[in-house]
Amino acid sequence: MDKDLIKGIENMKTRTQFASEPEQHELIENLKTATKKYVSQLDKEGIQTILLNGSIKRGDFCTQHLGGYVDLVVMVKDEKIFNWKKTFGEAEEEFYIYHCVRKEIDGLKVGFQIEKRPFETLDYFETLDENRRWAHLESEILYDEDDLFGVIVNCCGLKKSVFFIRQPSFLHRPQKLYFWRQVQVV
Repeated sequence: MDKDLIKGIENMKTRTQFASEPEQHELIENLKTATKKYVSQLDKEGIQTILLNGSIKRGDFCTQHLGGYVDLVVMVKDEKIFNWKKTFGEAEEEFYIYHCVRKEIDGLKVGFQIEKRPFETLDYFETLDENRRWAHLESEILYDEDDLFGVIVNCCGLKKSVFFIRQPSFLHRPQKLYFWRQVQVV
């Protein structure tokens, strides 16, 4: 492995350290506010649930090395008839798995990475891998028509039973996996 890469990794601040700096913390809060405003102004016809997840929700958003988008999960009632382009605008990356758009909200330029999903029933939720479950469980519900998704994640105290075992090390897991994959490729 490249010695410069190893040295860079050793000297790099963790995402949590970087995100706790006052300027970065303020940026995260501004992005959350802009995201909530963006979601409140959307035409939600055909949308069941919108979740804020990822680094903005966790509070460890870091533009320092990797850049970033605000991660949204949008669950629609019927994928066959839902028009992503009409609701969110033209995608920046035509062949990317997420619908990525950039918007200007109160003078702040915000990129959104929108994961397109059908609505997840409890039966479907139980089939998800651990990472996807954690992503949904640590999400903030920004919109939930009829509170259906809220009922699913809170069913039988699911959220409470998961969160009491949460450790700070989970905040570093995505970054560790990213660098582990880079090392494996080299």
